[in-house]
Amino acid sequence: MKKKMLLNIFYSVSGSLAYGVGICCFLNSSNIAPGGVSGISIMANYLFGLPIGITSVLINIPILAIGYFKLSKRLITHTAAVLLFSSFITDYIVSPFFPIYSGDRLLGSVFGGVLIGVGLGLIFSGGNTTGGTDILSLLLKLKFPQLRIGIAMLIIDGIILSSSIIVFKNIESALYGIIALFCSSMLIDRIVYASDRTSLTFIISAKHSEIAKKILTELGRGVTIIDGVGGYTKSSVKIIMCAVRRQEFPQLKELTFSEDACAFLSTVSTEGIFGEGFYKNSPF
Repeated sequence: MKKKMLLNIFYSVSGSLAYGVGICCFLNSSNIAPGGVSGISIMANYLFGLPIGITSVLINIPILAIGYFKLSKRLITHTAAVLLFSSFITDYIVSPFFPIYSGDRLLGSVFGGVLIGVGLGLIFSGGNTTGGTDILSLLLKLKFPQLRIGIAMLIIDGIILSSSIIVFKNIESALYGIIALFCSSMLIDRIVYASDRTSLTFIISAKHSEIAKKILTELGRGVTIIDGVGGYTKSSVKIIMCAVRRQEFPQLKELTFSEDACAFLSTVSTEGIFGEGFYKNSPF
């Protein structure tokens, strides 16, 4: 438990630092608002000179207050703590002491998006979140159950990116914002699911019992036996379903064909398998 807590603190500290550098040193200096509360805070800084971190906290207060009563209290409490910490780092460590990039805006959008993605990816890996559109999209989901969270976030970010055109008085701000948003989204996925890239494998064999036993004992992975019927022969077959990490797949393939050279094996690459032996830490 202590090791897990220290690891989560490390994720929060390093993630907040990377996030703050991306926002202050690259995006804010290039007048790029990459959606979310951070985008609103950058526009508020441009218009009124308000500190980005403090603005993020103020915007999140009503969102977190509603979320406290509608969502998990543990989630909201942890979110508030990480939000305060990341805002402090942004305003009082990164902003006054780190060098500001003032070169090409395209490079600014790419590196800013990458750093934000790395920062949020680390924070999410610790089972936390920074609030903002993440919590807002969950609240919208409660109000409109048919609305997918991804679509909700896309709508919110689209409105903020569109507003940046008016605030910064040029359409390039929104276009660079889209690039930053894309880069951050890609990095978040890579970091959050990096160690849990998996292959969902289906094996059809007359020796399904022997293969399943080897998977359980030699690979240490669970299996599910599914009843099937051959489409051509109409005969009953047993299908082994097994999820393994991608680096484990060669061993699975070898032990399958060592037991039955005529086995039929099909695999599908997937991400984010949750459960025993796989990814468990989720901010939601």
